[in-house]
Amino acid sequence: MHIFRPTLRVLLVLTYFLFVSAIRLMADPSGDFEYSVSSGKITITNYIGAGGDVVVPARIDNMPVIRIGANAFDTKKTITRVTLPDGLEEIGGWAFFNCSQLTQINIPDSVKNIGDASFQRCTLLSEINLPKGLTRISNWMFEKCQSLTTITLPDTVTVIGDSAFSNCKKLETIDLPSGLTTIESWAFSYCSKLETLLLPEGLTSIGMWSFYNCTSLSFVLLPSTLSQIDVNVFRDCINLAKVYFSGNAPSAEESIFNGALNVVVYYIDGNSGWPVVPAEWLDRPTAHIYDPVVISPNSGAYEWPDLVVQVSCTTPGVSFRWTVNGKDPQKTDPVIPASGKVRVSLPCTFKVRAWLFDGLAPSKVATASYTALLADDGSVPVFRFYSSGAPESTHTHLWTINEVERDVLKTWDSWHYEGIAWRALTSEETGTVPLYRLYEPNIRRHLYTINTTEYVALDQGSWQGEGVQYYVYPSELASGVVPVFRFYHAENRNHHFTIDTNEKNTIIATPEWGYAYEGVAFYVFPEQVTNRKMTGLNESGFVDEELGMLSELSGDFDGDGAMDTAIYDEQTGEWYIRSGAGELLMSGEIWGGPGYVALVAAYSIAGVSDIAVYHLTTGEWYIRTLDGKILVDGEKYGGAGYLPIPFDEDGDGINELCVYSRETGELFVK
Repeated sequence: MHIFRPTLRVLLVLTYFLFVSAIRLMADPSGDFEYSVSSGKITITNYIGAGGDVVVPARIDNMPVIRIGANAFDTKKTITRVTLPDGLEEIGGWAFFNCSQLTQINIPDSVKNIGDASFQRCTLLSEINLPKGLTRISNWMFEKCQSLTTITLPDTVTVIGDSAFSNCKKLETIDLPSGLTTIESWAFSYCSKLETLLLPEGLTSIGMWSFYNCTSLSFVLLPSTLSQIDVNVFRDCINLAKVYFSGNAPSAEESIFNGALNVVVYYIDGNSGWPVVPAEWLDRPTAHIYDPVVISPNSGAYEWPDLVVQVSCTTPGVSFRWTVNGKDPQKTDPVIPASGKVRVSLPCTFKVRAWLFDGLAPSKVATASYTALLADDGSVPVFRFYSSGAPESTHTHLWTINEVERDVLKTWDSWHYEGIAWRALTSEETGTVPLYRLYEPNIRRHLYTINTTEYVALDQGSWQGEGVQYYVYPSELASGVVPVFRFYHAENRNHHFTIDTNEKNTIIATPEWGYAYEGVAFYVFPEQVTNRKMTGLNESGFVDEELGMLSELSGDFDGDGAMDTAIYDEQTGEWYIRSGAGELLMSGEIWGGPGYVALVAAYSIAGVSDIAVYHLTTGEWYIRTLDGKILVDGEKYGGAGYLPIPFDEDGDGINELCVYSRETGELFVK
C-alpha cells in the first residue's frame, strides 16, 4: 500500500486553487467595476470608471450583484449619480464615503442593510430614496450631507444611529417612521435648518446630544411612549420655544435644555409627573397643551332620535375625533367637521378628543351621555308670549301649551309671540308634579305654580284657578332637565319665568328694572330643534340633514300671496326658505349668526316679507330682501334689554324698526 503524504508545496497549491474557486477578484467587461465572487454571487469591491452617471449592473457574467462592498466608491469624486440594481441586498460601510459630487442615488427595496458612514461627507447629495425594508439608519450614515433638505424614512426603521444626520446643515424636514423606537447619540446635532420635530408614538428613548445646536428648532412634540431622555439632548437650541410632552414626565438626565433659554414645557393635564419639572431641566416654565374640550349639550334627555352635538376647544388649530361605541377615540376614528357639529343617534355615550397633529398627542377624553325620550313621553313645547298693551294682561308674559290659544294670540296685535320657551310633559310621570295656572282679572296677571297650597289659597280669593297646565319636575330628578327661574315685580304685581341663564343674570344685575329673584320654580326640558336642510319635505316642510339650534318663521317671501316657511340657524346664521308650493327659495345663505335673532316682516314692499336679524347686545339691525338687496346695514336701534318686533306704525304695510323694553314694557319706533 502507498500512502500519499503531501508536501508543503502541494498543500499551498491546493489551498490556492480552492481559494480561487471560492472567490475571484476581477474586473467586469465594461472595465468600470472590480468585484469578487462568492458562491456564485457578486460583491462590487471597487469602482474604477470615469464617473458621471453610474449604473451598477444587476448581473455580471450571468451572476447576480448582491452587495456593494465596504469603501467600494470611497472618495470617488467624479461620480454624480448612482442607480443600484434590483436584487441588491446590502451596501457596505463607507461604501460612498466622501463622494463629494454625488447628487442622487436610487436604492432598490431589495436592500435590507446599509453599513456605517455609507454616505458620510456626500456634501452635494440632495436626493435619496431608502428601501422599504430597512430597519436601522446606521451610524454616521448621512453625516455632513450638507445639501440634503428633506428625507423620508421607511416605516420599518426602528433605530436612528449615532450621528446619523449630524451636520446636515440644510435639513429642514424629516418624516420619521411610525415604528421608530430609539434615537441614538448626536443623531441630529448641528442640523441648523431643522425647525419642527414631530417624534412618533412608540419612541422610547433619545440619546445624549441628539439635537445639540439645532439653532432653528422652535417646536418639538414628544410622544407619550417616551420614557428616557439623555443629557444635553436640546442643548444650545437657542430658538426652541415649545416642547410638547404627550405622556407622563419621562426620566431625564441633567441639562437637557441647557442653552435653550426660552423653552416652555407643555403637558396634558392629568398625566403623571406634571406640572413640576425636574431641577435638571433648569425649572423651565410649564403650561397645558390643550384648553378644556367642551361638549354642548353636555349630556341630557331628548325627545328626538338624534341630536346635534357641538364640540369646541379654545386651543387654536385642533381637530376632533369622536366615538359613540364607548371606546376612547383613536386617530382612525371619524373627524368632526370644521363647524364642530356632529349628529349622534340616541341613546349614546359620546366621546371626543382633540388633536393638534395627525394622530399624535391627543387630549384627554371628554364624555357626554344622552338619553332618548320617546314621543309618548308626552313632551310638548311651551309657547311664550309678551303683551305690550293687551287690555286683558298688560306688560306681562304668558306661557301656554295650547296650540289653539297660541294661534289666537298670534292674531292679536297686542300679543307678541316669542317662540318656544321650554318643553314639558302632558301626563304625570315618575317624579313629576302638576304645574297650575291662575288668572287675576283685577290686575290682569297670570301666575304659574307647583305649590298646591299656594294654588288652593289663591283660588279661594280673587284669583281664578285654571287647573293643571302640564307636568314638571320639582328638582333635577330627570336627566337633561334645566331650572326655570322665577322673578317678581312688586310694583307691577307680575311674575316672570325663564330658563335662559343670560336673561336671569341680566335681570339680577339690573335692579332698576324692579324684579326680585325668587329662585328656581321647577325643572323642565330645554327646547332642542333639528336643523332641517330642506332638501325634501316632512311635517315642517323639510328633511333633516344636519343639526343645530334654529328658529322657524313664516312669511310671504316671493310675494305670491301664500305663506312660505323659513328656518334660521342661530349658531351659523344660515337661512333655508321653502315656498308654500314646495320650491326651495334659499338654501344655506348666511345672514346673522351667534347673538342675532331673526324677524320676518315687510320692510320694503307691502305684503312681501324681508329677512331681518337683530343683535341682542349691540342693537344692530341687518335687513335684506330675498334676492339680496340690502335694506338696513348695521343700523343701531335698541340694545341690551330690548327685543325687536315687527311694527307698522303708520299702517302703510311697511314695518319700521321697533323694539320694546323688557324693563318698562314701552315700545320704541324709529
